[in-house]
Amino acid sequence: MEAYFLEGDNLHAIEAFQRAVNLAEQRRDTAGAETAKLALARTLLSQARFDEAITLAHQVRISTDLERALQAEMLWGTALSLEGADLEGAAEHLQKAGSFQNAQENPLYRSQIQFDLGSIAAQQGDLPKAISLYKEALQAAQEAPPELGSSLHILACNNLAYHLLLAGDPAAREYAEAGMALAVEKGAIGLQPYLFSTLGEISLAEDDLDSAERYFSEGLALAERITFPERIAGLTANLGLVAQRRGQLDLAIHRLSMAQVRADTLGTRHLAAQIRLWLAPLLPMVEAHVLLAEARAIAENSGRRLLLEEVNRLEKSLSMQ
Repeated sequence: MEAYFLEGDNLHAIEAFQRAVNLAEQRRDTAGAETAKLALARTLLSQARFDEAITLAHQVRISTDLERALQAEMLWGTALSLEGADLEGAAEHLQKAGSFQNAQENPLYRSQIQFDLGSIAAQQGDLPKAISLYKEALQAAQEAPPELGSSLHILACNNLAYHLLLAGDPAAREYAEAGMALAVEKGAIGLQPYLFSTLGEISLAEDDLDSAERYFSEGLALAERITFPERIAGLTANLGLVAQRRGQLDLAIHRLSMAQVRADTLGTRHLAAQIRLWLAPLLPMVEAHVLLAEARAIAENSGRRLLLEEVNRLEKSLSMQ
């Protein structure tokens, strides 16, 4: 079952973990059922099925087993962070998980908690804090046994690279390439769409449109093959940015509009707001203002400072036209 998940076969993983839950409950095997529920919840996150994952985490957080209760708190915080609707609530669950003694002693748990707190800081626009937390997550993942910490090691490299890029730090490519190399070595297919996206954005920032398009296209093909909805939306938007830079405005609008619909359907608020900010300057004035108003409403929730700054900049730019 874990093999399905690691190989990116999320739909089969969900089916297998659900069968495991049902079987354990039939046998009245509480420990087995809770373990399977946690595995199922983790896999549901990859499909942006946040409410279902939170329901499972809620069921396990009252476990008499402190380790499973800790994992449930972490999962709940991760789900809220990925959805982006309640970043304060996400931080509360992660901080509660971090208060468990076994979280302080286990580098794998420390890595996951710091990683997710970094994601919250990033969404709130605090790049220095996010970068610091991702570095801590990477260090903790490197302290964990390689067979357990490799996924977090890869993800920390990816997110550190992306946010170093936003901060204008040239070390971004080094971390992204290290993450991709480890993902290939470990056969972590399900994590590679993130790295293709980040490497593409680094190339885009370097004005290497051919490389950017190649990374985004490979990432999108993989995301579609393994049914990774959030990355399908993100990489489709990335390809829209390439089209925009090539002057192919109709294609750019088409790709970004498709990506926006996907992000809205999934409920991934941060991505949905970001796509609106990319799309708005390409549209007629009235439509652009509608998108910016929608992006502002999303960004004001939980104080997404960088997105709000971009909304303000674009609104000012439009008012001068």
